[in-house]
Amino acid sequence: MRRIGAQLAGIAVLVAAMGPLGSAEAVAEALALPDSSKLSSPVVLHGYLTDEAGAALSGAEVLLSAWPSNETVKAMPIGGTFRTVPVARAVADSTGAYTLRSALTPTLATLIDRDGLDLQVDFAHEGQVRTYLTQAVPGGALGWLRPTVEAVDPAQLVAALPRNSMNIALDDDGPHPCGDTEGCEDKPRPYPGLPSGCVNRKIAVKEAWTTVATALARKGVTAKVSYERGAQSEVSTGISYEGSGGSFKANGSRTRGSTFEADFFDQKGTKKAPAHVEYQVEMAHAVIASECNGNKIGQYRYRQFTTDPLGTTGASKPPIPSTLPLWTCAKSKQVGGLRTATVSDRAYTYERGFGFSPVPGGSFTGAATSGYSETVKVEYVFAKSKVKDNFWCGLTGFPVSPGQRVQAFQR
Repeated sequence: MRRIGAQLAGIAVLVAAMGPLGSAEAVAEALALPDSSKLSSPVVLHGYLTDEAGAALSGAEVLLSAWPSNETVKAMPIGGTFRTVPVARAVADSTGAYTLRSALTPTLATLIDRDGLDLQVDFAHEGQVRTYLTQAVPGGALGWLRPTVEAVDPAQLVAALPRNSMNIALDDDGPHPCGDTEGCEDKPRPYPGLPSGCVNRKIAVKEAWTTVATALARKGVTAKVSYERGAQSEVSTGISYEGSGGSFKANGSRTRGSTFEADFFDQKGTKKAPAHVEYQVEMAHAVIASECNGNKIGQYRYRQFTTDPLGTTGASKPPIPSTLPLWTCAKSKQVGGLRTATVSDRAYTYERGFGFSPVPGGSFTGAATSGYSETVKVEYVFAKSKVKDNFWCGLTGFPVSPGQRVQAFQR
């Protein structure tokens, strides 16, 4: 951790010494970042940029920056500040495609912790700017990968490539840095995320109960759910372009590993009352306020807020009644025994998996996904000894299909 902090501090001092700059190109040139099209290093991130109608954003500027490691942000005191480190740049082609490669591999290596490399992607097109948060992990011969929780089987991982893609449709709800500043529209437009133009301040840590699994056990079935140390959960990040932080929306996601084992009670279904429950752990989120120069000579400033998941706090609570609807199985599978469990498949994404107030008067509701694995498991135990009567199913398909909530029942 000391080495990571020292490297980050050195880079931040270098960037700050360059003075405020007003565009992605200027910052990239000042830091000697070559255009990704001129590099042969592994692809860190790629995808397509469109507007909401699906039209390609040809010529959009893309800047990739690295955050401090999650452990560094977690240890940072309230009021602590950091600057992101630009590591790659690109320009979208006529189809809206962009590809980001970095020549700063040694720098990236110093900012990785057990959760991977936290990244920020800033897009600029015709005066519109957007900020997204994501992650990458080194994949050896596979290059960089986004650490989504969709599979733990290496064979599945390879089959699922590429896993470092991010397609973005830029909406119209972006930053309005000018506010009431007279003549602001005539000044060079800002570009959020630039280390010489923005100072990111950790202003709060907020906790939120987060759904990591659900179960539906009908008559004669007991649900056993485990969420162990090392369990992976992919959690939304949030952003507010309002200076007061009033309205937050998702602007990406980051994956965090659990630091504890949750102690969940078994749930037994009956004829009158199926056990239809949600399992939650508490997760902490850092609230970051970014104060940015609107242009290179600092004629005006603007603010935006982001939320960054820090990981589990070590707290869990008894299962709660699920707010999700019950369903009837369309594709059930005979268990062939007295117990069955989820294996290595992507779990269901809970679109309203958590919610909290990042700042007074503001609110954010985000999604959460925990991949089924040895550390995140939904297991069903059947009371009947006649195994031919024991079945289970998924919400939209077979229980072993990706992205399923699962239930079990006896005929």
